[in-house]
Amino acid sequence: MDLSEKLRPHTFNEIVGHKSIISALKRILADKDLLPHSYLFSGPSGVGKTTLARILAREVGCKSYSITEQDAVTQSSVDAMRELIANLRYPALGGSPYRALILDEAHALTAATYQALLKDIEAPPMHLFYIFCTTNVSVLPKILMTRLHHFPLKPIGTEDILQYLYKVKISENFKIPDESLLMIAQKSDGSIRQALSYLSPLRDSTELDMTEILNTEAEIVPENFNSLFKAICEKSPNDTPAILALIRKMPYANPEVLRKGLLWYATRRYFYGDPMDTCLHLSILKYFSKPCHPENGMADFIHKLYQYLDT
Repeated sequence: MDLSEKLRPHTFNEIVGHKSIISALKRILADKDLLPHSYLFSGPSGVGKTTLARILAREVGCKSYSITEQDAVTQSSVDAMRELIANLRYPALGGSPYRALILDEAHALTAATYQALLKDIEAPPMHLFYIFCTTNVSVLPKILMTRLHHFPLKPIGTEDILQYLYKVKISENFKIPDESLLMIAQKSDGSIRQALSYLSPLRDSTELDMTEILNTEAEIVPENFNSLFKAICEKSPNDTPAILALIRKMPYANPEVLRKGLLWYATRRYFYGDPMDTCLHLSILKYFSKPCHPENGMADFIHKLYQYLDT
């Protein structure tokens, strides 16, 4: 299971950050007789909009089977929206007194679709709650905004993400060094989901301190080694002879410099390059995280290389 799904919060108290938003929601929920029926969560991707929407739906009294989640992209036509609203006007089967519609990516709805929604939002059935989520609140119609209780979510602070990652490390038995968690927290742009996506592949990085690798000065890796590292990272079955030929031209090379340089190259690509390099980085970590043999270093490096290239 995806780590962000496995660890998704189920109560307000489990949410990371957004303390003022959660306090405001709890105050609203304190008076069940005066509950608003329409809400909006806005903010960047991965900060918890949909998670808060699900928790809010449960807090107002909905059961899991009476919560309907829709991506607004699939409900952008007027007919589709009208059909959805018609189905929600009736109480849910199973005994739940309330129903909730969570519309994700709400900015994708057309003006005509919002018009179809507006009447129900202004005077919703007593059993129905509307919860909108969007990354682009500026495109929502002003008339709609006046009908919604708006909760703008900001990127989560680096310190909050760092504390959360440390708890995840303990609970999930990750071996990653604590210093590396700070780098992940800083790289995640205020998104818990992004932080977990960076953390997930690094579960067993027990012998590698990525902070040390990333802070290594590029000058310790000879410039002419970059072509070797690039060839290794962008391997194909036909590249093995060419890679070995490059290494044979470097009889003076220290195998530990080669190993650390390769880790440096792959790790920087992972954190500062293409997110698609996740599998590459994990594979490099698997085969090159341990130091080369002190007496037969080059032979050990080539052995590690063969293992990696065969995967």
